[in-house]
Amino acid sequence: MCYDVVRTIENKCKRCYNCVRYCPAKAIKVEKGQAVVLPEKCIGCGNCVKVCMQSAKEIHSGMDHVKEMLRSGRTMIACIAPSFPAEIDDDSTPGQLVSAYRKMGFHKVVEVAFGADLVAREYKKLYEKGGKPYITTACPTVIYYVQKYHPQLIPYLTPTVSPMIAMGLAMKKEYGEDAGVVFIGPCIAKKKEARDQAVRGVVDEVLTFVESRILREEMGIELAEMEPSSFDPPHPSWGRAFPITGGALKCADIHDDFLDYDNLTVEGREHFIDFIDMFQMGQIDTRITEILFCEGCINGPMISEGDGAFARKKKVADYIRETKRAFSVEDWQYQMKKYEDLDLTRSFQPEYVEMKEPSPEEIKEVLRSTNKTSVKDELNCKACGYESCRAFAKAVCEGIAEKEMCLTYTIEELENTLNRLHKSHEELQTTQQQLIHSEKQASLGQLAAGVAHEVNNPLGTILLYADILMKDPNLPCNLHTDLDLISKEAHRCKTIVSGLLDFSRQREIFTRQGNINDLLMETVELIKNQKDRKNIEYILDLDPDMPVMELDPEQIKQVIVNIVINGIEAMDEKGIITVKSKFKAKEDRIVFSVGDTGPGIPQENIKKLFTPFFTTKQIGKGTGLGLAICYGIIKMHRGDIRVATEVGKGSEFIVTIPRLHGSSGTVLGNTPNAGTLAVGYQPRRFKSLNP
Repeated sequence: MCYDVVRTIENKCKRCYNCVRYCPAKAIKVEKGQAVVLPEKCIGCGNCVKVCMQSAKEIHSGMDHVKEMLRSGRTMIACIAPSFPAEIDDDSTPGQLVSAYRKMGFHKVVEVAFGADLVAREYKKLYEKGGKPYITTACPTVIYYVQKYHPQLIPYLTPTVSPMIAMGLAMKKEYGEDAGVVFIGPCIAKKKEARDQAVRGVVDEVLTFVESRILREEMGIELAEMEPSSFDPPHPSWGRAFPITGGALKCADIHDDFLDYDNLTVEGREHFIDFIDMFQMGQIDTRITEILFCEGCINGPMISEGDGAFARKKKVADYIRETKRAFSVEDWQYQMKKYEDLDLTRSFQPEYVEMKEPSPEEIKEVLRSTNKTSVKDELNCKACGYESCRAFAKAVCEGIAEKEMCLTYTIEELENTLNRLHKSHEELQTTQQQLIHSEKQASLGQLAAGVAHEVNNPLGTILLYADILMKDPNLPCNLHTDLDLISKEAHRCKTIVSGLLDFSRQREIFTRQGNINDLLMETVELIKNQKDRKNIEYILDLDPDMPVMELDPEQIKQVIVNIVINGIEAMDEKGIITVKSKFKAKEDRIVFSVGDTGPGIPQENIKKLFTPFFTTKQIGKGTGLGLAICYGIIKMHRGDIRVATEVGKGSEFIVTIPRLHGSSGTVLGNTPNAGTLAVGYQPRRFKSLNP
């Protein structure tokens, strides 16, 4: 019987998984973070409604139907559950509640406790007859749990209707089949029971105590202002004790002795499930057992909030004692005899929920996918709502749970995502800085190109006339020195202009195939043979599997020379130059670097390194164009150049170039961040080139 008695209000569910945790049938399926009740698995206990802090669960409302029935002109009968005293405020009385229901439009107001008396009589007959053990309960939640999950125990259920159905049958007999019977109580499962095919039509609608309060408020009925009145007959006896633990056995005059397990009372979600499991395994030997899902109906899910369990139990007990004073045994016996011909028997049909039993391999795969690769990773924290990580993995295999329900897995994934975002943010910042630098270089390049072209012409004129004058045989000797100085300085200016043109990328690159290792070794060999460079030690760590690449060898050689000489000058002509190369096959890129053991570069200078005319050298010893030209050449090769440095330990310039000139060479995140020495840098002496 798949009656949708509880549903999830979309977008109110906030992933707390309380409903999963407290659902004894695990009838909750989590879809896109929303906990949805599965009608075919639901046993109507109402725990999901009770524990939901977001009010994301709502029950099927019977209020509109009841309003329609009250307006129909039918004889309307309010059947009030025995737990009703627990629902009444301290400043009101049972008699005022009866009057309130009459004012709402009910013609008769009766106690379902009389139906409990009728059912208890049937329990007594079964007990005295003996034979097999019986499970007796007025709780439909227990019935549905057995029907769905332990159908093999159906023969042990007492084949008797519940007090609600018994009272409904009595009222239909008394007032006719057309009479409208409305049960009002604390239970959600009664809504399912009223629509059960075996008893359908006996009770026309079910209202919870909460719904009845809402109806009274809508009608403007104040309980405390009502004049008290009495319930209509038939009046009950001990049936009023049904909502209290052990009340059913008490009403049937079956004694429950805690020292004797012949008769047993079980209550509460965990206890009743444990009992069912033990009963099925043959570990329970009782003649009759009373089971209530809640700890008595006085703790039902739809009891209005307010008093605690002890106060509610006291209210019911006080009401029983008070009504016993006016109790008429003769009248009760007459009423019991009047309805003894009612057929209170019923049968129960299995509604077995087929459970997919995943294989150990499937469970292991789910655990692995949530980063649980060993037993120690299975924390069993229950945050997902399941008792263990393996129970959760099984639910994922069944399709009723999502991996994201695992708190540890979700936190780990969130941390990984944050790390990726942080890395991406850093890379974006680096890219942004490079773009700003490139734009600045392009602007300066255009300016430099313009200046170079304008200065070149007058420099040529100065050099021409200086040479003519120096060749004049009539030139006084004392002017030769001055003209020679003019010529040298003009040539120096021409070199600077040439550098400006190189920086402005006015020169084209002419790529051909070559090996970067050959260029590195050739350049180092050239530099180390210079007389003033004899105190430098050179270490080469070159990739022996370096492939041929496309490059302009002259310009790349210029880059290597500039970087190596800068390193030598930074070490004051004494130290170690380390040259390395590496082929990154997956990225199809060539990486080479030049490191020195100099003083390092201060943090404030790192961003200025590739800016034209920036230099820390003395005036006349450097133009500040060397690294700017290197930057331009590498960019023309579609590559990237950056520095890793630490003050006091040295610097390393790292160049990345695509193996083929047509591809991009910028690789963010694969080289050390600017301003930090490469971690784990262990130079290896590949070949010493010292003479």
